[in-house]
Amino acid sequence: MKTETINLYKFEELSQEAQDKAIMKVANDPHYLDYNWWDDYMHDDFHERLKEIGIECKDFYWDMDRGRYFRMEGARIADERLFLKSAGFIKQLILLELEEELDFFSICIDITEQRESTNRIEVDYNYDKEGDVEKFKEIFGEDMDEKLTGYLQNILEGFLKEISDEYEYMNSAEYIKEDLINRDDDYTMDGEKW
Repeated sequence: MKTETINLYKFEELSQEAQDKAIMKVANDPHYLDYNWWDDYMHDDFHERLKEIGIECKDFYWDMDRGRYFRMEGARIADERLFLKSAGFIKQLILLELEEELDFFSICIDITEQRESTNRIEVDYNYDKEGDVEKFKEIFGEDMDEKLTGYLQNILEGFLKEISDEYEYMNSAEYIKEDLINRDDDYTMDGEKW
């Protein structure tokens, strides 16, 4: 019977060359970030931030390569007043409150879903009396749909940038090194994981 002894090292005990080799092996692994890495905290954070402006949604989809989009699935405006206020329509909301004949709930704001694209805002006016639509448009402007869509797209583009930045960081040598130290794995002298 033959017995061999091998020395094993923690990542931080390796030479710089062996550490670089271990980092490159992880960086080149196509399955390195296969898990839902963004679920760790970003998913819940995005939900909370949307709730703060009156939006609820079931889930998110994005593409950082081909289409560069971030969209919500099952999104709806849960609090129209809060959404309009957060979009900067404070003055218009005050004017609407002062307009005794107009019912705020005659305005319906919908979020549309478009495959491989970002969401759009559509504003419908459900009115009882002749002239209500004109009064709403006078208060909110003719381009309310476009303004609200632009506001929402800025938010979603911000989310996409946060995801993109986090993804880039998680693929950096700095992050991978930190991750390998925290894993507490054993390595051979030349940087091969044992």
